[in-house]
Amino acid sequence: MNKHKILITSSLIISIVVSVNFVTGNDIEKNKTTTINEQISSAKAINQQLHDSALNKEIVTINKPSVPSLSGVKHEANLLTDIHGNLRVDESIKELFEFYLSSIGEEPLDHVLMRIQSELNSQLDTPALEQALDLLKRYVDYKIELVTLEQALPSHGNSHSLNLENIKNKKSELNALRTSYFDKTEYQEFFEQEEIYDNFMIDHLEIVNNDTLDEDAKRQNIKSLEQSLPDELRTTRQKVSLHGSLYERTKKMKQEGSSDEEIFQLRAQTLGEQAAVSLAELDKKRSLWQQRLIDYTHQRNAISDSGLSLQDQENAINDLINTNFSGTERLRVKALNSHL
Repeated sequence: MNKHKILITSSLIISIVVSVNFVTGNDIEKNKTTTINEQISSAKAINQQLHDSALNKEIVTINKPSVPSLSGVKHEANLLTDIHGNLRVDESIKELFEFYLSSIGEEPLDHVLMRIQSELNSQLDTPALEQALDLLKRYVDYKIELVTLEQALPSHGNSHSLNLENIKNKKSELNALRTSYFDKTEYQEFFEQEEIYDNFMIDHLEIVNNDTLDEDAKRQNIKSLEQSLPDELRTTRQKVSLHGSLYERTKKMKQEGSSDEEIFQLRAQTLGEQAAVSLAELDKKRSLWQQRLIDYTHQRNAISDSGLSLQDQENAINDLINTNFSGTERLRVKALNSHL
């Protein structure tokens, strides 16, 4: 797995965001009265049942096509074993897990787990297969347990809930949870880089919020702190910062009415022409998506104002979504619905 993902997906600092959809998939709309604890228990039961079945050589192959979000996409996880046939734990197996778990919400949890088990079975033999199945069960239980952790964390309703003390508490609880599920090698391979960056960001925030330092001292301390990062993380952070700065500049240019060509030239000078072309294409896709959302909102509002019964309105809106959007787009629209 590319290390730069650590800077984008670090679960502590950017946020520990755990979607209940991981537990429920699409069933959440059908069981609104079901408590989160019941959903968690159900998910763990499914995980345990499929794990036990797999150990009894009852691994089921899912014959239906892959979900839309994974259609035409292949993972690059190549699982390895040592000379004794034992599983060699590295980032590849975590990447494999996350590749399939990313489709939660498009199909039920049991189907997702069957896909992973089938993939493990195709790459591994005993004893590595049993070891990988055990690791899968613990990893999924860990992900489910994150829901409980998120529920127990302080509300983000005010600024006090985002202070350093709460961030450190998050880190402590998260580390404890990980330690309870994974051994030293697994912990190191799965989370070490992320933890290094989390610690860096905590130190960064402490410097920024230190009222005893003037701005020059803060900048110098932050520069020294950045030099303490491993070379790969430091280089990647610099690239991410460059992209962030470029995003802010192009955003301001758009607000000021700069032409597409002017924005293209800025991007080309900063990132190169090929990257500028890709970003221009992305701008077009985003613009088209926003227009589709606007068109949908107008039609949805017309349905809401039509005088139909609530049930008929719901049916009509669902038909509208299904007609105009496909695959994961439908999930995105439904998630955005209350904000449109």
